[in-house]
Amino acid sequence: MSKYKNLIFISLAVLIVISPNIYYIFVGQEIQSTFRQFGFLGLSTCLILIPIFFFARNLRLYLIILLPFVLLAPLNLFFLYLYKYPVTVGILGSILGTNFNESMEFISGVKTAGAISLVLIIPLTIFYIYLTVRINKSLNFRIALILSVLFCFYTGIVYFTPPKNKADAERMTSSRRFEKFETRVLKTYPLGLVLTFVKYFNEREFIINRQELFKNRPVKAAKNEAVKEKEIYILILGETARYNNFSINNYYPRDTNPNLRSMNNLVSFTDVCSSSTETRTSVPLLMTEADVNNFPTAFTLPSVITFFKSAGFETYWISNQNSADINNKSIKVFVNESDNVIYINETTAKFNEEKFKYDKELIPVLNDMLTKSKANKIFVILHTIGNHYRYDFRHPPQFDVFKPSMKGMTNVRVDDPATREIKINSYDNAILYTDYFIFSVIKAVSSYKAVSTVIYLSDHGEDIFDDDRNLFLHANKAVTKYVVKVPLIIWFSDLYRTRYPQKVEALIKNKDRKISAHNLLDSMLNMADIQYEGRDFDLPESIFSNKLEFKKREILTPNYKVVDCDKNVK
Repeated sequence: MSKYKNLIFISLAVLIVISPNIYYIFVGQEIQSTFRQFGFLGLSTCLILIPIFFFARNLRLYLIILLPFVLLAPLNLFFLYLYKYPVTVGILGSILGTNFNESMEFISGVKTAGAISLVLIIPLTIFYIYLTVRINKSLNFRIALILSVLFCFYTGIVYFTPPKNKADAERMTSSRRFEKFETRVLKTYPLGLVLTFVKYFNEREFIINRQELFKNRPVKAAKNEAVKEKEIYILILGETARYNNFSINNYYPRDTNPNLRSMNNLVSFTDVCSSSTETRTSVPLLMTEADVNNFPTAFTLPSVITFFKSAGFETYWISNQNSADINNKSIKVFVNESDNVIYINETTAKFNEEKFKYDKELIPVLNDMLTKSKANKIFVILHTIGNHYRYDFRHPPQFDVFKPSMKGMTNVRVDDPATREIKINSYDNAILYTDYFIFSVIKAVSSYKAVSTVIYLSDHGEDIFDDDRNLFLHANKAVTKYVVKVPLIIWFSDLYRTRYPQKVEALIKNKDRKISAHNLLDSMLNMADIQYEGRDFDLPESIFSNKLEFKKREILTPNYKVVDCDKNVK
């Protein structure tokens, strides 16, 4: 074989392996300049060719080692087609933590693209194997050494390249430089994918070991004053609900909240930012004191459940999410803190709308629990399926009010902006049902003569082709107001107002303040008059406090980048 033919075959084999990188430079949300495109492509190519020196005597062996990444390349291309950026630790956790039925709901909208990516695996793999067999087994030792050195040199240049921004360059420490370089490497394929899996499993192991960390760290919390009346506090964890689609928040001309609008003792906050753009990070952040700049600490800190338990409350987690799902333990570790855990949705049946349970089916379970419980103080978290795609599967037929909708349709493409109208209609129908669900929970709680509240807070919102960015779903690279601005709705009983008039007064006064989901923990403890060791009782982050202080509202993205909600979100 001529040396030119051999070089061509080797080059083609490498191009197949790095094909996701080539595709990414054209569709990536961040790589816009030609200079950065070539820089990224050069880095991703060098990273997989650096070891070529060690395989100079058996080049085929190295290509065989890379074969699994040829098999995964079409799937990676499929992901890039949908999200316009590579797989991150956060997205990997969401993918691996999603049950079969939820995955099928999503895939049903991208059948063609999914089918193409799967079919592409076969010819691509066959061609790659053909190239591997045809190349010369060995490479000139000196040439291989020179190439490896050159590739290392280029990688080093990328590592030491200073930021364009002068201020950033002046603040560039060695650790910050490494973090920036690591971020670049994580975007490459296949090395970035390998490192992402390693980081994911390290994080998962850390989460699993969380309960061991608590054995020697007891929480000391107590009620500030004894309350003789029965106390019932409910936290509804909403899913994928956008603030702007609630008519209680001035969404016109549609009335998506006919029930909530008619209720007394109800406060809807007007400016709340989620702490994250995806469930697996949002829920740990809103349930603990963890800061977005150091997310892993969420799994070393007690959640709101533990504080309520320590203060003498009987605690419940009642969920319409599948117990096998729960986002790869990032939420389940908090579930396990509860005294009682109930899952109503254990479907493993064939993908079908009729197999799912609607959130309203949480109500009989809640009623049964409240009736049978002998506890005088009860704290309940209701974990809903909410408004997660597919939206039409989140409500029964009688709530299919806004039409045309997705109800009954099987060929709706996820990635098609032309389908926005039916998606918005279906989404608003799901919000209409959420209104009914929240109303039903409040009615159930209000039937008891108790000092009680019901808090509804969504983990994040959703993009639905809202502007020329044509973004859909959530956890996209671009952080939008549609994803981070979420509804926070609070109802309180007459007895609660009587028992805590100052807290109610502060709550109403604070409803138009800039709030973060991070305020939830302090707010709920202050709401229930719970004090714990080491913290000032009148908590400065509590929306039930007249001493509420504004703090910078930050959002954690899927690639663990921190974004300012008030400066960098449009």
